[in-house]
This record gives sequence, structure tokens and C-alpha cells, in this order.
Amino acid sequence: MKKTIVLVYVTSTPGEIHPAIYYLKEHARRTWKNVSFITRVYSQKKSASVIVKEITNEHPLLVGFSTYIWNAAKTLEITRELKKKQPGIPVVLGGPEASYNARRMLAERNDIDVIAVDEGENTFTELTGYYSYGKGNLADIRGIVFRKNGRITDTGPASLLDLNTVGSPFLSGYIPNIRRKTITYETSRGCPFKCAYCSYNTGSYARMRFFPLRRVLREISRILAGGPRKMNIVDDNFNINEPRAIKILGQVRRSVQKTVVTFFLRADIWKISEELAGLLAHRNIFCTIGVQSLNPTTLTIAQRINDRKNLDANLRLLNRHKVKFILQFIVGLPGDRYGDVRQMINWAFRYEPYGIHLQTLRINPQTVYEKRAEEYGITYKKVPPYTISQTRSMTAARLAKSQMLASHFEFIFNNRALRRRLIRIHLETHIPVTRIVEQSLKNGPLRD
Repeated sequence: MKKTIVLVYVTSTPGEIHPAIYYLKEHARRTWKNVSFITRVYSQKKSASVIVKEITNEHPLLVGFSTYIWNAAKTLEITRELKKKQPGIPVVLGGPEASYNARRMLAERNDIDVIAVDEGENTFTELTGYYSYGKGNLADIRGIVFRKNGRITDTGPASLLDLNTVGSPFLSGYIPNIRRKTITYETSRGCPFKCAYCSYNTGSYARMRFFPLRRVLREISRILAGGPRKMNIVDDNFNINEPRAIKILGQVRRSVQKTVVTFFLRADIWKISEELAGLLAHRNIFCTIGVQSLNPTTLTIAQRINDRKNLDANLRLLNRHKVKFILQFIVGLPGDRYGDVRQMINWAFRYEPYGIHLQTLRINPQTVYEKRAEEYGITYKKVPPYTISQTRSMTAARLAKSQMLASHFEFIFNNRALRRRLIRIHLETHIPVTRIVEQSLKNGPLRD
């Protein structure tokens, strides 16, 4: 009789397929062939008690959860209910939200037994052996933080994962039917940059690594042939290796039919070639470009590399090729003031992007901003989503005003009729876009 382990992911997006739990299953099942790995994806709207009943009906030896900033609250609600019903089932958490808060979570909660820190494929495989067959000791498994006899133990970082050894759940058939679903997909892991607001560059993710290109091209072909509604390629630095990016985009263009495909593009460091821009120019391809701020002092504090001349030249190139791009900014970075938010909007508007997104700064765990929050006068929520309430350069009142301007501008910009009206008023009067939006905030809907 096979032993059973249940892997759970809670989604906030209907129809989302996030591959984390499938990677764990694919990696571990090659070592433990007599273990049945059951994957479960649940909506945040589903009752925790119903979820727990479905999990316990499988009689698992172990239950693992993949945690992120957007699903942590619901996940912890489930673990609490699970331990109430069956306190003897070991509960393991992994993923960024648990990794960055491992000691605090274990200290505050009795419904979590082990947290797998950083990449989990090798660690989870070892945990499977320990809980299924009594193989080894927890203290000998690197990359975990666990509680035993009331004591919290950190075993230290696991060795760097070789992505060539990680199996593909997309090619093995372990991913369920993807038709009309939203697929999260990565062709690489890690980031070589040290942005102060980002926790992605800690642990093994500080090392940039790539999945084998031949495998990536096969996966893209297989995924797009399955007819998903959307495919989000989430590499933070997709074009860091442009020849590789060109080959991947070529495969996307050969395979895509109706699926919308999105990328994250760096346009503020490297020059984008005509060839890459030409490949991005497709009715189904969209790319998000992180600008974050235009203030040089702010960018220096944020440890964000930015070549403004390159950025301007690349955006003009993308415009010439009619590439659909979204410009992304962060509201409330230390050093920025209300006037900088106005500048971001006015500057971005001139490039006629497909979209402009302004999100409020979050102080994610283990980031430079978390460690130096007092120095920068940052106050913020200590629970997800960790949004700020003020900084030394932006009072709470000014931040609220900035957020109001940003949200109202996005509302106008994302409405076709209102955007056309905004453009017409701007062209006829030469009044800055932000002043028009501010007047709309005071006087009501845009009027000709």
C-alpha cells in the first residue's frame, strides 16, 4: 500500500496553475516511487473546514503548503484547523512567505512543524524520506527550520540546486488540464541585483541560474498547445541573456495561438536590440517594464541600477515596433515625494504605453528596507501585504495623496473612453496630465 503525502496551494486567482507544488511532486517521486503525492489547489473563498476534511480524507503522512504573500493568511487558517482536527499530522510550509519568516512563524504558532527555507525540491525529497520511512534525522536535513521539544532549530542553508536535475511537471504530465487556465512559468531562477525593496535576491535566489534551453522550448510548445488563457513568464530579468531570450520568444511566436503571454523586461540597464523588439511586437505578447522611480537619489537609496538614457532609447524603440508594454512604478520609495509621483505619471504618459501601474511600497521580510526601516523613517504593516504608511520623505498625508492620485489616474487610464478624453484635454490645453487628474479628483468626472 502506497504512503500518501498531500501538497496544497491556495490561489487568489481563479483558474491559476502555479507550478510550485508540482515541481516538488515531480522531484520527490523519482526518489520515492512508493509514495503517492496528491496535489490540491484551493480557492481562498473555500471554507478552511471543508479543505481540511478533504485533506484528512486522504490519510496523509505529511501535508505541505506553498506560501506566498497573497495566500499566507488563508494557508495559516487551514493549518490551524488541520492541527485541531488531527494534531498528529506533520505540517510543512515552504515558499517565500514562510522562508523569510521561518523563526517568527514557528515561535508564534504551534500548528507548523517544519519550514523549508528557500528552494524546496531537494529539501522536500529528504523530508519525504524522513516522514515516510524514518530515513535520517531532521537535524541532518539542510534548508529547514523546525521545532522539537519546544526548541526551534535552524539547520542552515541547503546546497545550491542544479536546475539541470529538476524534472519538468509540464512534460511529465503531472500538471492538470490547462485549457483556459492561467499558467505561471519560469525559465530561470535567481537575480544578480540587490534592490533594497526586494527579498528575491537572498539565499540561493541571489544566484542567477537557467533551466536548460532545449527543455524550456519544449515546455513552451507543450503549454501553448494546451490552450491556456494566459501564460505569465515570471523571470525578473528575462532579457539578461538576450540571445537566449530571442530563442524563447521565437518559440512563443511559433506556438502561440489565442493565449496571452506576458514577460518582465529590463529596459533600464541593457540596450534592447531591433531583433528582440521585433519579436515582442505581437498581438498576444505583453511585457512589464519596472522603472520604479525617476529620482536618481531615490534609485541610489534603493540600490537600483538605472541608465536613464538607455531606458528612454529602449522605450522609443519599443514604440516604433508597436510593442505592448506596461510601465511599473513604486509609490513611496524612500527619497520620493509627492512631486516625484506626479513626474512618474507625466513622464510615462508621454510614451503612450499599453498600461501604467503604480503600486505602493511593501516592506518585505529580509529586505534592506526592513533592516533599515528606522533609518529611512519607514512605518508599515507587520503582516501581509506589508504596505507602508509613511517614510521620512513622504508623510502619511502625502502618501495618501499620492495613492489617491495614482489610483485615480490608473482608473482613467484603464478606461478607453476616459483615456481618450484625457489625451484630448492634454493635447488641446497643454496642461500636465497629473493636473488634469487632480482637477478631476476635486471636481468630479473628466469634462471636455
